Order: sequence, then structure tokens, then C-alpha cells
Amino acid sequence: MNAIEILKGFGLCASLNLYYVEVFSVAVTLVVYTCMLAIALGVVQRGTSHGVPLKNFVSGVIMSALALAFTDPSAAKGPAYMQNTCGVFTQLIVCLTILAYSADFNKDARLAAAGTVLFSVLANMRAHALHVLTLWSSVHLAIIPTLDYVTAVRSGVSNPPDLVMLILMVSGTLSLLSWGTFILMSGLQLMAFTNFVGAIVAMATLKNMLAAKVKAA
Repeated sequence: MNAIEILKGFGLCASLNLYYVEVFSVAVTLVVYTCMLAIALGVVQRGTSHGVPLKNFVSGVIMSALALAFTDPSAAKGPAYMQNTCGVFTQLIVCLTILAYSADFNKDARLAAAGTVLFSVLANMRAHALHVLTLWSSVHLAIIPTLDYVTAVRSGVSNPPDLVMLILMVSGTLSLLSWGTFILMSGLQLMAFTNFVGAIVAMATLKNMLAAKVKAA
């Protein structure tokens, strides 16, 4: 999802059409980040972080930060770089908000500390930048959402979405599809695959949420 700068480093120049795909991808991803800030605001208003999974945001911080850490300084321009910067700060704000209002601070603090250590280890593997980013994008975009979805289905939990969650899920799905298309057009099938898997899980989750909303109505 955040591979544009690395792709350029490998000499894969974006065509004009590819640039438009990138801009659209960044636009819908910024909508996702706006919804994340709204979620953080909701945590503050509720006075509790109950129900907001910290691991998803810690993972997002790691992935966006890795994209920045592996960026060639001479290529640190363009929509994707701006998006990654927004991603780091936005998801970091959400992480800190959850920690501040956590019902189980010690558990969440340990998770955040482990994430920081993990990022520092991965960030030093510059010789394997593309492999590291591919690995973590798989974890963040495909594995974690799939585990969350399976857990929710098994437990029978399916909550009707509010407006913020609905916008988040729709824009998140569009973001995954458009970034997957962008990366696929750039020639990296494996990285694109993780985006498409994540999009499938997101659509399945959205379907469950909407079904629960209809049932509740």
C-alpha cells in the first residue's frame, strides 16, 4: 500500500495513468485517516477505549513508518509520501488516545512498547526494504483483519455501523483496492495480493455490519 517510493527506487517509473491511480488512492486513504481521528475523538468523549483495538493502530503506525524509513531522501516528495506522514501521526495520536483512556493500561502499554521495539528492528533492515515492507503489509492488511473477522464471526459479534464506521469501511475498502491496483500495475504482484486480500476481508466485514444494521432496524 505504501510502496510508491520504493518502486521508484527500483526504477519503475509511473505513467500518467498510474499517477492518477496514486492520487485517488491517497485521497481515499486520507478519508480513512480522518475517520481514525473521529474514532479517537469518540474515545475521549466516552472516557474509555473499550472496543477500540490498539493492535490495529500500532500495526498501522509500523507500516506507515517503515515506508518513511525506507524512502530515499531524494524521492521524499509526492502524494504517497504525504500520505505516509499523515498515517504515522494520525495513527500515533489514536494509539496515545487509547493508552490514555485504556481500561487495561498495562496490557496496552506492553503492546505499544513491543510495537516500538519491533519497528526499530525492522527499520534497521534496509538491505531488505522491499521484503520487510511486503511482510508487514501482509500482517497489517491481510492477517490481522482476517483474524479479527474470524474472531467476530465465531463469537457472533456483529455490530451495526455508525456513520463514521461506515465511511471508514467503505473508504478503507476503496483504498485497499486502488493501492492494490497501483502496485499491480507497477509490477509487484505479491504486494498487490495482500491489498486485495485485505479488501475482500473489509468487504466481508462491511457486509456483516450492514446485515446487523438491517436486522436491528
